[in-house]
Amino acid sequence: TAQHIRKLPVMMRILRENGFEPLVGKGSGRIAEEGQVLGCNVSVAQSISDKVDCFLFVGTGRFHALAVTFVTDKPVVAVNPFTLEVLKDELSMEKNRLIRRRYGFITMAENAEVFGVIVSTKPGQMRLKKAVEVEEKLKAYGKRVYLLVVDSVEPSVLKGFLDVECLVSTACPRIAFDDALRFDVPVLTPLEVDILVGEKSIKDYRFDTIP
Repeated sequence: TAQHIRKLPVMMRILRENGFEPLVGKGSGRIAEEGQVLGCNVSVAQSISDKVDCFLFVGTGRFHALAVTFVTDKPVVAVNPFTLEVLKDELSMEKNRLIRRRYGFITMAENAEVFGVIVSTKPGQMRLKKAVEVEEKLKAYGKRVYLLVVDSVEPSVLKGFLDVECLVSTACPRIAFDDALRFDVPVLTPLEVDILVGEKSIKDYRFDTIP
């Protein structure tokens, strides 16, 4: 993550001294530094996924490392530089648990008739085109759909839309994962809508990312 970018040369030197061949990826235009990952953008990993056997993530928490695992389908070793905790097999188990949890939300959403598709006005998170695409898919699937344009995605977005039975967030992907229990209805990502309407299988599960 961003706060550890300046340590990249040191990390690469240590890896080389121990017989590894480190590569650092370049991200999309939204990524300021080589090697930097965001929760919603792991394009630096995607740029070299066909050239590496494994990824090393240095940072706190598991979300970023899990995002790399889902998007690249490669093993990830996550190192917390503050606690010195190292995760590898734990990430694989967490990935499987997360898929089961998310499939539960998708299953709950199957019974919903009215959907609210959230569009955030925050810089870097506004994906109106994606929201309209999701709206069209859900309508073709026989659902009623509202487009909800908000700044911060909070449970209060449902105020005045009491008939909404499921939300789809096109804003920061972490909302569906970290904040799901704050909402009274299931919160899906656009990629989970693809599974809901039968365009994809749960076996194809991937994290939602913002290019």
